[in-house]
Order: sequence, then structure tokens, then C-alpha cells
Amino acid sequence: MFDQSGIVDSEGTIGEILVGAGVWDGSQLSLAAISSVDLSQFGGPILPGSVNGNSMSLKVFKESEQVEYDVTYDVATGGGTFNGLFSAISEIYLCEVPDGACDCDGNVLDECGVCGGDGVDVDQDGICDDIDDCIGEYDECGVCNGDGELVCWDGSGACDLSLCPAYFDVSIEETGESTLFIFQDTINTLDVGDELGLYDQNGIVDPNGTIGEVLVGSGTWEGEQLSIAAISSVDLSQFGGPILPGSVSGNDMILKVWDVSEQNAYNASYTVSTGSGTFNGLFTAISDIAGCEDVDQDGICDDEDDCVGEYDECGVCNGDGVDADLDGICDDVDLCFGDNTAGDTDADGECDDVDADDDNDNVPDELDCAPLDETASELDCSGECGGDLVVDECGECGGDGIDEGACDCDGNVLDECGVCGGDGVDADQDGVCDDVDLCFGDNATGDLDGDGECSDVDQDDDNDGVADLDDCNPLDDSQSEVDCSGVCGGDSELDECGVCNGDGAETTCWDQSLACSLNDCPETPENYPNWDTDFNGVLDNFNDYQNNGSITSAVFMDDVNAGSIGDILAAFVGDELRGVAIPTEVPFGPYAGTYQFLMLVYSNVAAGETIDFQFYDYETDTVYDVTQSYEFVSDMILGNVVAPEILDATLA
Repeated sequence: MFDQSGIVDSEGTIGEILVGAGVWDGSQLSLAAISSVDLSQFGGPILPGSVNGNSMSLKVFKESEQVEYDVTYDVATGGGTFNGLFSAISEIYLCEVPDGACDCDGNVLDECGVCGGDGVDVDQDGICDDIDDCIGEYDECGVCNGDGELVCWDGSGACDLSLCPAYFDVSIEETGESTLFIFQDTINTLDVGDELGLYDQNGIVDPNGTIGEVLVGSGTWEGEQLSIAAISSVDLSQFGGPILPGSVSGNDMILKVWDVSEQNAYNASYTVSTGSGTFNGLFTAISDIAGCEDVDQDGICDDEDDCVGEYDECGVCNGDGVDADLDGICDDVDLCFGDNTAGDTDADGECDDVDADDDNDNVPDELDCAPLDETASELDCSGECGGDLVVDECGECGGDGIDEGACDCDGNVLDECGVCGGDGVDADQDGVCDDVDLCFGDNATGDLDGDGECSDVDQDDDNDGVADLDDCNPLDDSQSEVDCSGVCGGDSELDECGVCNGDGAETTCWDQSLACSLNDCPETPENYPNWDTDFNGVLDNFNDYQNNGSITSAVFMDDVNAGSIGDILAAFVGDELRGVAIPTEVPFGPYAGTYQFLMLVYSNVAAGETIDFQFYDYETDTVYDVTQSYEFVSDMILGNVVAPEILDATLA
């Protein structure tokens, strides 16, 4: 290895100098080329060697020929210069290789980097096409020459639409109260990945109690039965507590479907096989959902869409009509298109430029203050075309007429005898002028019912058959008695609980009968536990807990379903009561006609606590232990009315 312009001696002389040498043995050979060092500026020596930046000149001595060659070479890595780093040399030529060639024979590199080869690399990725897995490039989804990510509903990208963000995102918090909606596997109109959104159109949307549409539950269809717990609102404001948003009891559940393949949402109708389809704290089973084909993506199902596509300028669905003069008439049938571009405003077959009544309001254009507007044709009293000012009864344009309280335009008022501007007197205010009043004087109260008896001696002034002393309104024959709300002639009545306009017995007792209050309920049995003091089947202090999960169970004793009215089931963590449930009759399925317990269990931890149960049997007035126990997991859903958890009760 030579530097043609290296440092050849300690004087700094420039010239050719050999800076490295080695013997080829058929395998990779590494040679270190000596670099010059100039320390003269510090009073030191100049050490001969290569100069940084100069090109390396290579010479080869062929042992077999005993000949020295000046050779050329290919650099695979590095610059082929003396730079203190390294260069990798991939080929040496004992000849002058022509410009652009890769060997002494004049061959050139093919697209695959082979000297004299015929390989092709269309996509210029350095891999020959015959072994290239992708002739082109991979998109971000790993597809060769693919179109890249699909666009999701929110503008984000995903390689599969099923990987898009969830469309229905329930933003309200759990309240501890819910209604279960079971979407059965008989539904065949949904595809795997489609989303279901459960709405209450008149639910509670915020802590202020505002009424509006609120999303209370959602889920993704996987081709099998899907259970969704819809959040119920809870209003504790009357006790000084919060209002928790959610569905309102009794409202209908509105179902919306997000079609993941079409990236389109639509309102869906559904078939209820069991339950009411309302938010009621129990459950509804849905057996079918009506599908929606929406080819034109306008949010209207095609079977209800007046136009599957779009209207042209002439109002024809999927037509190609043109209405250049925008007069609402297609150009191909427009009589007034072209020279008569004014159109035919009243569509009477006469173009406006020759029609004597362009707006067809029966007022000739020459007399019409707005000849192209059928709603305006005459000037009002102020001179405004189509205005609405009129002359009032006193002759004033836009005036207010006779003053309030007056009887004529001069401001006069009625006298006591009903004469405008008169001076008559009706001292007893019975509507009869004193000069003609039979009951005036000693009988100053008049004859109110016109029966010929003056009111001061008449015992029934309104002639309604109720003596004045007993009549709450003795001067009105339509009112005589005071109702329970204190309104004379009112129609309010006492209900069975003695409440005026009340709804009757609404309090649920321990045996699920209704009474006016808890004090009116039947006496509880001797051993009836105090697990549910208000008998509503909900843990009294559920607000003390952050998490909950549901368990639907049937209680058996000696292999017989023991559940019946008056029973109660309780869940415990240690000695602490965590959930209660009263019996609910099952309306369908293998347990139809029997009673099960639909319970919410509460906890302040997400998982790990052990739940034990006790069962009170009303028929024997006895509390039993339950053999089974469960681990609590927040939002768990154990069992359903078709396949409940089986609990075995034994004597406590």
C-alpha cells in the first residue's frame, strides 16, 4: 500500500512511500497503513507515513510471474483513503478496468449487484426479484403493495376495522343499580365485531338531573349470547345526596347498532322474547334485531329511504337532470329556458317576460307591488309592499285602537250602569241601575239568581239546591262543596291511604305485598332477619361501596328449588352484609314458574374477597347457611335466569 504524496523523511519531504504490506493466503487479509505524524510545531520530530485524506495506491507482486502490477480495486466500505479509520476492499483488478465496468472484461453490475449477471431488481431494494418476498414495498399493515391503514369512524387508522376505537363509549359512572338486557344467540343480523349501544332518550344526563339522551350500556357482538347491564340513575337529592346519571325506570330502551364493516351507525328495532324492553331494574331478553342495509350511507335504512342514492338538480333520485336557471324545472322540459331565462314563476305555461300575472295571485303585474311574490301584492296603510299594518278602529295606521279600559276612541269609560261615557249609579253593584233596581234600598244586595227574591232574604242565591250557609260558593251554581285539597268545587279525592290525590298503597312489604307505609305491613315472622329494612331487595348502604358485581341464583334444599314469596337471600364478607335479594319469578326457560334471586354484591376492592350466603325461608321461619361461596370480582356477571348459580341451603 503506497501514498503517492506521503511524507518520506524526517524533513517532511513529499513523495511516494510504502506504508503497508502483506501476503495473500486465500483468506481475508487485514493491513494497517502507517500514518505520518508532524510534531514540529511543538519542537518535536516529523515521522514519515501516509497523509490524512490521500488516496491509497495499491501494487501487487505476482509470485508465479515474478511481475509487479499497478492495480485498481473496488471499495465495499469506507473511502479508500488514509483517514485513521478503515476501508474494506472487495475486488482487485490486474488491469485498467474501463469506466462503468466491474471487471477487466468490461462487464457491468446487474441490478442485483452481480458483475456480468442478468438479475433484475425492479423495486431497487437490493433484493433480486426472483428471491424478493415483495416486489414493491410493504404498507404499514405489512401488506405488499397494500393501501395502508383503513380510516376509522374517528379519523384514526387501523389495519382492520375491528381494531378501531369503540364507537359506543359509556361515559357515566356505575351507580350500583342496573337493568340487564340479554341479546340471545338467535340473532342473525349482526356480524362479529358489530357494537350495540343502549340509550335512554329521556334519561338523567348529569348530576343536575337534566333530562336527555344518555348512553347507559354497550357491548360488542361475538356471535354468541351477549349480556349488557344498563346503568340506572339514582336520585338521592331528597336526602341531601347526589343525583347519579343513568336510565329512568319505566323508559323504553332505544337500541343503536354500529356496523363495523360499513363504519355506519343506525337505529335498530328489536324483538323482545321476555321482559318489557324498559329500564325496570330486572331484565329483558331480546331474540332478534332488525338489520339495516344503507347503501348510500345517509343514515336511513334502504327499506325506509325515499332515495337510495342522491337526487339530481331536478329532484329525480339518481337522475342526471340539469336545471341551469335554477327555476325548479329540468332544462329538457323547461319552456322558459334559453331566450326566456326569467323562468315561469307561477308554472302556468307562460314565461314571466310575457305573463301578465307572474306570481298567479290574481293581481295583474302592473298593479302588483311584488309581481314575482304571491305572498305580497298590495301596499299596507304605511306604503310597505306586503306589509301587515292596518288602520285601527280609530282610523290610525298601525294604531292600537281603543285604549284599555276605555269604551271609545275619546277615552270615555263605562259608568256603573254599563253606559259608555254615562253617569249612571249602581250603588249595590248588582248590575242593575239604581233607578230601575227592585232590590235597591233595604235589599241592597240585589237579586243574584233572578228568582224574584232579593239576595238578603233568598236562602239559596245561586239556586243550586244547597243552602247558602252550607255552600262554599253561594253565588255560583257550579260550585257548592270543598274537596280534600280545600278547593271549592274541586275534584280531588282521598286515596285508600287517606292522601288527597294520592297514588294509593305503594310501599313494598317484606312479603312483597303493598301497603300505605311500613307500619301498615303484616307483622314480620319471629325469626325474620333485618337484612333489608326497606324490603326493596337492594343493600340498604350500597352507597358505601365503589364496586359491584351480579349473581343470579336459585336456592335448593334437598334437591328441591326452595325459593318462594317472603324468602330473602343475603351475601356476606365475614360478618359484613354485602348484598340482598328478594325472590323474582322466572318467566321463561327451564326454570319458568320458579323463583330466583337477582343480587348485586358490593365491595370496595376490585377482587379477592370471599362471598358467603345465608338464606331465610319464610315457610319454616328459619335462616339457613349456604354451602357455596364465591370470590368477588368487580363487574362480574355470574349466572342468568336460564343457567343460574345453584346454591344449597343447610340448617344454620
